[in-house]
Amino acid sequence: GDEITRPKRQRSGAASRSRLRLLQRVVDLEPGDAGARLKLAACYTEAGDSAGAVQTLEQGVAVLSAPGLANQAGAALLELVEALCRLRDDYHDRNQAADLHLSLGGHRGATAALRHLRKSFRADPLDMTTTSLLVRAFDQLDQPVKGSAVLKETARLALKAKRMPEFQALVDVLLTREPHDQEVAELAATRERASRARASSRGRASAPGRASSRGRASSRGRASSPGRASSPGRAQLDTITDVDIPVSLDSLSGQHRIFDEPADDALSDAGHAEQVATLRDPSRPPPLPVDPDA
Repeated sequence: GDEITRPKRQRSGAASRSRLRLLQRVVDLEPGDAGARLKLAACYTEAGDSAGAVQTLEQGVAVLSAPGLANQAGAALLELVEALCRLRDDYHDRNQAADLHLSLGGHRGATAALRHLRKSFRADPLDMTTTSLLVRAFDQLDQPVKGSAVLKETARLALKAKRMPEFQALVDVLLTREPHDQEVAELAATRERASRARASSRGRASAPGRASSRGRASSRGRASSPGRASSPGRAQLDTITDVDIPVSLDSLSGQHRIFDEPADDALSDAGHAEQVATLRDPSRPPPLPVDPDA
């Protein structure tokens, strides 16, 4: 009858809306059903409603990330976060996906994590969450030298950007990982000089009544003169942190081949999807190792 006589596009649109309503009811009844959410998000995408797709996936991520559930729903949560990564370019999504891949363990999870982290690192090389995940990934790949290389270069970037809390924290980690490394020793020495300069600057600023009112006025005049530092301690700190450090992501990648994926750990999307499916259904046999020469 009416269904047959309707134009094909109209019939298709009506079917899509009916399927969308059906899937929405399923999701309302089972908020943690990742499969239904993925299908619903696909329906929204086909209808041109990317905002609806993103909202559907975000709500699912929130449900499955609830305390006490995240560990049990790791694989399903990963599927939703991966879908979000395909819909939008957001480094928080990428970092969450990387964290979940690393939780899978082994070289496969670490290699998949690096695919997300290389994009996060390009977006913000001073993000400490990204740095931590990168080090964790390289350690999981049994490549701690690359992890330390990331920490060293990030520490230099933090120093150049005068982000001293991050710089100091990174040096602490490096001293634990590489206590006898010459580069780490130089970074630690720079940190000590910067700390002394900061202490000197604070001490001069807080010294009580060391000058007469005329002397203080003269001092204020000198401090406000163009091109003059406010105090010797401040000037010393600026000199320490303004060192010329030619750091860039390209030089970091080229010098240490940071993001090279080892050939014997090559990972196809299908292979990792099989691993995720195995985690969701423990009764399935484990995936076969990926042969890079196949």
